[in-house]
Amino acid sequence: MLIGEIFNNLSIIPAAIKKMKVKDITKTYWVDMVLEDSLTIAAFRSLTNYGRHGMAVVNNEGALVDELSAKDLRGVDATSKSFLNLYQTVKEFKKVVREKARKPIPPIAKVTQKNTLEDVIRLMDQGPTAR
Repeated sequence: MLIGEIFNNLSIIPAAIKKMKVKDITKTYWVDMVLEDSLTIAAFRSLTNYGRHGMAVVNNEGALVDELSAKDLRGVDATSKSFLNLYQTVKEFKKVVREKARKPIPPIAKVTQKNTLEDVIRLMDQGPTAR
């Protein structure tokens, strides 16, 4: 896994980059996100319009609660009842997807703007983390 390789090679990353604060990184990078109360079909339309494979799902307070990716479309086709699930909220859609896959939501690692890039890499290497 890419994060594991980065973690194993932290020693070759310049200290200035490792110690870079999240707040400084977020000034230059856009994070794709969708509110959990948005329609799923609109979220997937946004993914395709911008050529993305996934995005963060946040609640009304802006806290990360899940992720939505192209993988979530497995088993959805226009000729089945599953297609109607696209007209549910992202929160409802993800619940259906997780029930089918029987996969619980992995714990969400919290990162603040004070964390460093090195902190983030370490957190991502410790467990199942997506995006």
